[in-house]
Amino acid sequence: MKILLAVDGSKYSLDAVDCLIEHADWYREKPTVELLTVHLPVPKLPRMHLVVGKNQIERYYREEGEAMLAAAKKKLDAAGIRYNATILVGRSPRPSWRTRRRRAAT
Repeated sequence: MKILLAVDGSKYSLDAVDCLIEHADWYREKPTVELLTVHLPVPKLPRMHLVVGKNQIERYYREEGEAMLAAAKKKLDAAGIRYNATILVGRSPRPSWRTRRRRAAT
């Protein structure tokens, strides 16, 4: 079984990791965890490429993502739970005002 677990290094995301570890014995076999973190993109500024290269930005995302994943990885390793860690760059989708209004009406 695969479980998607989004983490950002916060206390709350680490609490979710702890909860997963505590309940791992509920499954016949230990689940494989898809560990995911998402980093907001660096703002695009005019002529930024003259100062900061693409490789530097990619390294920044990788280092920041690894820092966000580090504590969760350590806990899962200690519990013997397999995981695949992924770092994505992007924005979280925001529902439009109309969508929020429809949800509130139901």
